[in-house]
Amino acid sequence: MFFKINAECHIGFKKLTAADLGIGTSHQTHIGLYEGVLNFLPDVDVVSTAMLICDGYCDIIKCYFDRIENPDGTFRSPKIRIGGSEESVVKRIREFASADTGADWYLLWFGLESEELVFILLNANSEDYHRLHSYISDNDKILDESHPAFAAILQYIEDKVNRVSVDLQKDLEVVAQTGRGVHEYKPKDIEKANKYFCQTGRAGEELINEYFDKECAAGHIKSYLWMNASRESGLPFDFIVSSDSSAALHVDVKSTQFDCNQPIVFSDGEIRFISEYGRDTYQVYRVFDMSNEQKKLCIYHEISSYADAILAKQNIFGAEISQLSTSVNLIKYAVRPNIFNVGQEIML
Repeated sequence: MFFKINAECHIGFKKLTAADLGIGTSHQTHIGLYEGVLNFLPDVDVVSTAMLICDGYCDIIKCYFDRIENPDGTFRSPKIRIGGSEESVVKRIREFASADTGADWYLLWFGLESEELVFILLNANSEDYHRLHSYISDNDKILDESHPAFAAILQYIEDKVNRVSVDLQKDLEVVAQTGRGVHEYKPKDIEKANKYFCQTGRAGEELINEYFDKECAAGHIKSYLWMNASRESGLPFDFIVSSDSSAALHVDVKSTQFDCNQPIVFSDGEIRFISEYGRDTYQVYRVFDMSNEQKKLCIYHEISSYADAILAKQNIFGAEISQLSTSVNLIKYAVRPNIFNVGQEIML
């Protein structure tokens, strides 16, 4: 489970008013929240983004959370504001509610381990509401560990967050490898994604090591060498595979917790190696569905034409910026694998 609730373990629950939903004559530009939730945030902190969930919708958008400062220096009245012209949590909540004005709408809010804020919008006619309503009454405002059904509520909410945020988790896996878009996520989430990626990468190589053991025993290959068996080699490939019928293959294992359509990330060093040395010998062993019990493998061949095209553009770019006394270092490329030739799926 990637996303977990903050150690504060406080969850706000509120039936939204007409003013909260922007209905009627009110010109209210915020949704008021309760004291006692999100206390892990500093009083002076203005949080600009949050995760909003409604049924199957999940995205990180602007939220403008803040508090009002009293004359004596204390703070009160936490809220999320509508903001300016861009998309925001308040605007999106009101858009969802406008599609079913006859329904009652409820809001759950809490923080994650990473201090990302989460808002879950519930239509009173939805399955999520009916499941949670068996534990929560309209009189509940702050749910914590003193609530008799808190364990069940927490389990349902964490399952919900992780189930609908798969696209965000997929993106985080790429961000952890490339550094692209790091400002969109909390540092702790990126650190966790990087940790998961390293663990997934090692586990994927171990599976391929076992796979090659079986291939050797069956006589399909002559021998193989795992370059990272004892420590990370830093080479642009993970295995060298020898057979009697062809030149030795350079196998790069690219593993993911997700499906086979997840982008594959190449470093500029790997691209250069493929183009200059591994034209006919380089293969990507894509181990995927690593979060499932049944892991799978796809083998991608003939990557050199892609590497040639990328390297040519990289060299042009490098030559141009060299005129500014600047060099290119450590470029990462994320590519959808459907552009490569692929063999049949193999169950590991």
